[in-house]
Amino acid sequence: MTQIDPRIARRRRQVQEERAHSSLRRVLSLLAMGAVVAAGVWVARSPLFQIEDVVVSGVASSRAEELLVEAGVVPGTPLVSVDVAEVEALLETDPWVESVRVVRSWPRQIRVKVTERVPVAVIRRPSGLVLASVDGVSLTGLSEPDPRLAVVEPEPGADPVPGLVFAAELRADLAAGAVIRVGREELEAEVAGYRVRLGRGVDMVAKARALAAVVDARPPEGAVITLVAPTRPAVSIPQADDGEAPQNVEHVDEPGEG
Repeated sequence: MTQIDPRIARRRRQVQEERAHSSLRRVLSLLAMGAVVAAGVWVARSPLFQIEDVVVSGVASSRAEELLVEAGVVPGTPLVSVDVAEVEALLETDPWVESVRVVRSWPRQIRVKVTERVPVAVIRRPSGLVLASVDGVSLTGLSEPDPRLAVVEPEPGADPVPGLVFAAELRADLAAGAVIRVGREELEAEVAGYRVRLGRGVDMVAKARALAAVVDARPPEGAVITLVAPTRPAVSIPQADDGEAPQNVEHVDEPGEG
């Protein structure tokens, strides 16, 4: 039987002891980390960090508060369990909600800031009337037009947004009772008793402002207002009762023009 050198034996025992101590240290470290994590989870889910207040701002027409309850964002819910991105996505399924910001406010509060869409006109569709925002989102159905808002009537396949932009910029007294017809190439409207030619769906904000200036100049009843070029609005005088030809087109300067 071969005898092992005492020095080699001592070294082997030393290596084994070091390995054992190293394994013990790893085990103790893992146990300590597990204890810290468990304690952290317990603390985070304890009454110390449960929602006490849900502060919501900007809500007038949306179902944001109802959807928050559906998402479990209510007093008593652990703050750490609230998935902010998921809650925001849920609230944005409401067409009235344009954008939303959900913020945890430690230790016991959730803050929700909602920006709602604003209805600017009524869209008349084959399926019925809908209240719409300027970006074309249908907010709710209506049984009859809102007398305070313009009615936008898009042709099949036409984008109603240019008409909605025009309606949104109209002064309140001009929007009431106005009808804006949106074709696939051009738009026209009936505003304050006047027929208005709007041309293509561009520069709609400028066209709405130009229309206000023209109407304030009090054109004759039945005049046709042309706003194809909003910086050079024109008024076509209606034909006289005696059968004479219509008068020439009159150009109306915008405010500030010479």
